[in-house]
Amino acid sequence: MKNIFYSLGKKVGKSWYRGRYLYKTLTGNTEESLQAEYALGVILAKDIEKETPVADEPAEQLLAESVLQQLRKRVKNKDRYFHVKVLSASNLNAFALPGGFIYITSALIGNLSNDPDALAFVFAHEMIHIVLKHPLKRIMTSYSLEALSRMFKTGSALGVIGKDMLKKLVRSHYSQDNELAADEYGLRLMYSAGYNTEGALRLMRFFQKNIGEGGFQYFSTHPSVKTRIENLQRIQNELGVK
Repeated sequence: MKNIFYSLGKKVGKSWYRGRYLYKTLTGNTEESLQAEYALGVILAKDIEKETPVADEPAEQLLAESVLQQLRKRVKNKDRYFHVKVLSASNLNAFALPGGFIYITSALIGNLSNDPDALAFVFAHEMIHIVLKHPLKRIMTSYSLEALSRMFKTGSALGVIGKDMLKKLVRSHYSQDNELAADEYGLRLMYSAGYNTEGALRLMRFFQKNIGEGGFQYFSTHPSVKTRIENLQRIQNELGVK
């Protein structure tokens, strides 16, 4: 991995040529693209964990990792990286960063500790965001190539894109199409991994009941939870799930 960062450091800069190279590596489908995406995720993850500490709950971390690994087996691209950490936070949330980094709050995993199917949908949803590069595209459309180049050079997200972008990533407020796509393919992913898709509906109803509590709320933005439930039920019918 050290060689990856060295290579990126040499190729990323403020010039137009290097900026074009960065754009290519961040949006392509090659091994180099995955490496650049991972490097960006490392920088963002570092600053996220400065803002909110990782929870010291081994049982919750082991549960999160076991569910994630079961899902990962069903991802076609075996070179793609996925990693999960539990954050010590009282709000109900989960979010993804570029490069395969997934975070879930201790409050959310605590509520789902006895429902692995609902937890599987949380992670499957975030994994699809990563595979479809939704977090990466949000950053790419919000900040210049020069800003991203400086992020690679300094190793700091807060000093380049600021807390506002990190908060947007934490809130996981993507477009309606992005969220519905993550729901649909997340449901298909959890189903292929052997989880009961009813867990996805239980999760939606759980959030429908709990939206309005303090902090960033998972699934609290458009489309509505009602629309998501209807969409998930449609996919269930297509899968032939009773």
